[in-house]
Amino acid sequence: MGSYCSLLIDDYEIGSSKSYINPFLALIFRETDYRSRMVKYDKYYTHPLEEGEENVPNNEYAITVDVLKDRLHLIGFSLDLVKEEFLKGIKDAISDDTQFLIEDSTEPATENISQLGILLTRRSPDTH
Repeated sequence: MGSYCSLLIDDYEIGSSKSYINPFLALIFRETDYRSRMVKYDKYYTHPLEEGEENVPNNEYAITVDVLKDRLHLIGFSLDLVKEEFLKGIKDAISDDTQFLIEDSTEPATENISQLGILLTRRSPDTH
């Protein structure tokens, strides 16, 4: 069977695993972030674990966004680094599509290059 582990930010799942916890998470969470609480069974199960029981135990690590940002910054992750890596990824995708276009001229590759080029020229204001 096994247990599941999910990383969520405001109910948006970032990643998950089964029967183990990603070691990277050990860098983010501390033992003091641990909590156990009861939740409605239908959050994780299709039927109650015990007849008549609407709630099941849920073990989790939880921190605020501000704490998460501080801890990520301490291990070398920052908004500037994310922006830099994102733009690098777009440039790499444009390069890949350009190479594909040169080797096999197709309409979809031209469309992708155009869309990625637009993304590169648009810059959102810095938000911290």
